[in-house]
Amino acid sequence: MLIDRYKPTTIRFGDELFTVNMDRTRELMTAMTTRGFGKIVKWDCQTHVRFVDYELLVQMKEAGCYQVDLGIETGDETALRTLGKGTNLPMILRAAEAAKKAELPFGTFFIIGQPNESKESIKKTINLAVKMNPHLPMIGVMCPYPGTEVSRMAAKGEGGYRLVSTDWDEYNKQIGGAMEFANLTRSQIEWIQIRAYAKVFLYNFRFWEFLKFAWEYRLGAWNVLKKAVFKRSLSSTLDKPDDYDEMLGAGRPACIEDIVDARRSWESVQKTELSRARVEAPQLLKLRSSS
Repeated sequence: MLIDRYKPTTIRFGDELFTVNMDRTRELMTAMTTRGFGKIVKWDCQTHVRFVDYELLVQMKEAGCYQVDLGIETGDETALRTLGKGTNLPMILRAAEAAKKAELPFGTFFIIGQPNESKESIKKTINLAVKMNPHLPMIGVMCPYPGTEVSRMAAKGEGGYRLVSTDWDEYNKQIGGAMEFANLTRSQIEWIQIRAYAKVFLYNFRFWEFLKFAWEYRLGAWNVLKKAVFKRSLSSTLDKPDDYDEMLGAGRPACIEDIVDARRSWESVQKTELSRARVEAPQLLKLRSSS
């Protein structure tokens, strides 16, 4: 329907576990290849390193996939176990090697600032990014989005976190400044992020690609660089209308207790929806338990 009606040249799948059912994905790739979709439209997706192998990645490329993005999070083996990602470093590296062997470009999502992050664990994450040498490295900084457990921990000063702002404009994993960790100032964290991106390209002798990457993401890169050099918050650089704070904050600035309440509210919503699902859609819970 998408191809016939809208005639796109590119499709992006937003499912973060696109290949979680590998057998079904193989059937889908076969069907897409048989119908010649790979010659008509290109597409990309995101998935988990547990749910890819060389054969599947080859099929995906034949079906028109031009890039697969992998959620890695951290290069610290201990942190991977604590996070319950179900991954380890050998598994992550196998997925990267399979993508390279299949000649399918891949991106990686890393997040600096896991609970109880240290300078040493940050170094391990950056070293893994360099070793994997992804086509597109994406290295974000942990953001305490309201409703998440990280936000509650940051508000309470747990996990090595320090919440430094409740200004919503600072809640951005690339150029935000809402939280500090690992006994690092926000400026130090931003310089680490900048160096991490540079290392992936330069340590792998990808000089021209680094220049193209910097140009493509020049606006974000410039904002991060300005923040790191001038130590200015993102919100202070925005051109805001006179009623901006009033409209965004419902008449008052947000406070730390609001962040904690957001977590409580989200947990309440989850429990309510789970109870409703047991009554209205019990089959969904069966699928969840089997996966």
